[in-house]
Amino acid sequence: MKNNTVQSNIMRFVKAAVISLALIGVEFIIGFLVYRNAVSVAYSGIIDGYTESAKKISADLSKSISDNADYDLSASLSDGNVEINGTSYVASDSVNRNILSSDFTVAALSDLIDNSSADDFIKNDKKTYAVYVEKTGETSANLSLKNMDALTAGISLAGFNGLAVFSDSRRTVYVYDINRDDAGKKGIAASLSYKFDFSDGAATETTEIDGSTYAVALSKIDGTDFYAGGYADFSAKEKIMSDLKLRIVLLFAILGVAVIILVFASVFLLDKKINGSDAPYKIVTDGYGKILRSNKAFGWDFPDATLIKERVNRFDEKNQYAITVPQDGEDKILTCHAEKKSDGTVSLSAEKLTVPFGTDVETEHEDTMRGVYETLAADKDVLVGEAFFENLHDVKVIFGRDFAEKVRNALVERIKEKFQYVFQMDYYHIGIIHPDGKTLKHVLRDLPEYVAYFNKVVSVNENLVKAVVKCGFAMSDNMMESRDYEYVMTAVNAALSRSRERTDDPLLKVDYYLYHESQKSVYSRYFFKIDIPKMLAENSFLLEYQPQYSLKDNKIVAFEALFRVRKSIAVKASTADIIAYAEQSGAMILLGDFIFNTGMQFAKSIEGSGVSVSLNVSLIQLMQAGFVDNFMKLYRKYDLKPGSIAIEITESYLIRTLDETVKKLEILRSNGIGIHLDDFGTAYSSFHYLQDLPITAIKVDQIFIRDILKNKHSQLISKTIIDIARSLNLQSICEGVETDEQFEYLKNINGDLIQGFLISRSVDAETARKMITDYRYVPKKKTEDE
Repeated sequence: MKNNTVQSNIMRFVKAAVISLALIGVEFIIGFLVYRNAVSVAYSGIIDGYTESAKKISADLSKSISDNADYDLSASLSDGNVEINGTSYVASDSVNRNILSSDFTVAALSDLIDNSSADDFIKNDKKTYAVYVEKTGETSANLSLKNMDALTAGISLAGFNGLAVFSDSRRTVYVYDINRDDAGKKGIAASLSYKFDFSDGAATETTEIDGSTYAVALSKIDGTDFYAGGYADFSAKEKIMSDLKLRIVLLFAILGVAVIILVFASVFLLDKKINGSDAPYKIVTDGYGKILRSNKAFGWDFPDATLIKERVNRFDEKNQYAITVPQDGEDKILTCHAEKKSDGTVSLSAEKLTVPFGTDVETEHEDTMRGVYETLAADKDVLVGEAFFENLHDVKVIFGRDFAEKVRNALVERIKEKFQYVFQMDYYHIGIIHPDGKTLKHVLRDLPEYVAYFNKVVSVNENLVKAVVKCGFAMSDNMMESRDYEYVMTAVNAALSRSRERTDDPLLKVDYYLYHESQKSVYSRYFFKIDIPKMLAENSFLLEYQPQYSLKDNKIVAFEALFRVRKSIAVKASTADIIAYAEQSGAMILLGDFIFNTGMQFAKSIEGSGVSVSLNVSLIQLMQAGFVDNFMKLYRKYDLKPGSIAIEITESYLIRTLDETVKKLEILRSNGIGIHLDDFGTAYSSFHYLQDLPITAIKVDQIFIRDILKNKHSQLISKTIIDIARSLNLQSICEGVETDEQFEYLKNINGDLIQGFLISRSVDAETARKMITDYRYVPKKKTEDE
């Protein structure tokens, strides 16, 4: 017992550690997002504050410039000379070039006068002036000058160290700073700079000055080509943000420690609760299940119970078990934890088995189904079934998830009305168990009525929805080859698959099948097993290539690669069955690698001929997490050129996988891989596939081609698909072409490519290579006439 306790505590510790790591990982992600967002918001708030202050400074300065009427100096410009206070000077080059193009500028006297003619008055004047320009002629103007210090005297710095004015050439033309002398102002003017563009009229950025970080915020002065604003030492703000970062990190570190403590406490306490005293029933049995004593709750609910049917001495203390207690002629299922005592007795903490039913895929529900089946099937016949909500996804797509959930719940309630045990296997599949007893023979007799009831219209929010529920059942009895859960579920799935098979014969369309071992020969193809890895190793498979012929260019322009089993290999299964088995058994990755490798190797061998190769991709392959990476790895391995490979996806797959599919296909398309939409028009055709998917070709299914010469509907559908493809700049590929007349008809309605026995069946790689240069279509009638 001590060893078991130690082992249980170790398991609890591992469980708590795993949960803690997962939660801390989530916390780390949330913390990082909070950290980044908080710092970003804080930084943005400071920067936005500076920008708003710059706008106010610019507005105040603009008002001061507009309202000013008193000038400090008057001057005039005429024919390249500037006259100030009666003295004439040679104008600087910048004045001659620029001053007459604007009615306002900011400059020092030294900026207006050429150095060669500047006297002491000009050289000693260190002020910066607002210069108002009144043009009097082509080369002349009156100039009024006002000291910028006077214009800015009443303007609040609003948290800035100083005020600055820039020209539109990004040159600092004026600096006002109460803490700096003229030399300091000159130094800061030389250091200030900005890189941003004024798309919004105002902006702020940081820059380095004398080893410190400064924020520079500017806004355009209305009616001028100048920008005004302020600059501020940003070092203190950076320290505030650094402190904020540290506090956020410390907060989440403390939360992480708290999470670890809570998880460990919860795991140890809850495990003890689950395994211990909180279960309502306390039962002590001998090793063979004979009840020695029990608590009052068990005695009240099971007054006649004397035996647990299971060999409880085989239970360990780590797992939860289902046990069977006879009561009122029927078996009741309880779930329990066991504790073995040193005297050989077993203490059970038990409660009634509540069949769990959630809203999303949770595999433990199927595990519970297994436990109940194994308990019941130990000594009695059991009916096992599976219901599939075939059109539930379509309902969700059309009406939304909440509506579909109500439909689903209504269907589940119908199933629960008819069967004793109901389990969720995943969102679309419901498990069913009904043990032998008083009602089983009635259930078997009434199965057709039950399934018809499941398929009745469902009313939700006054909307009537047709339910499509397919079922498969199997009778687990002594005739079964094996009563193992896996074998029985294989039989159930065989019956379900048979009920879901499509057929054009209305007499063969049924909503359920009941498997019995006496009928196994009917279901043999569902039970076959193939060692796909071994067959791959023995080179049992190959690809053949069926040509796709251009109606316009009159030559083969593409091949579809088709999976085949070598004729020398005896396998009682079709290629479709083998692929389906590979998908179900997890061998599709291996088989897919063989198909992609072989197909790309062939594509490389015909590179330069202008002929591409298309490879079929199944839903299972497309939904694999690493599908795109694996496919692109092979594509690069053969160094294939864009346009040499395409993949074919079937339209019916997209009903359930559109969102997940688009991104993967876009990656492939961006690497020059074509995307063909197969069987368009045969399932739930939607034009938004053509809008959302990066497809390059649409394949017209052979069901429309087969009778295209005499069926107006087939003619209209085929022509419509071809016209849509052409208008969207996509290729149309018509499958199943077998006659000259079909060839001519499709050519007349502007089909692009055809594929079918008229051109060729699928052929081996060597024959396909020869056909590229040797084959040209010649009508059979013409051949016969010759």
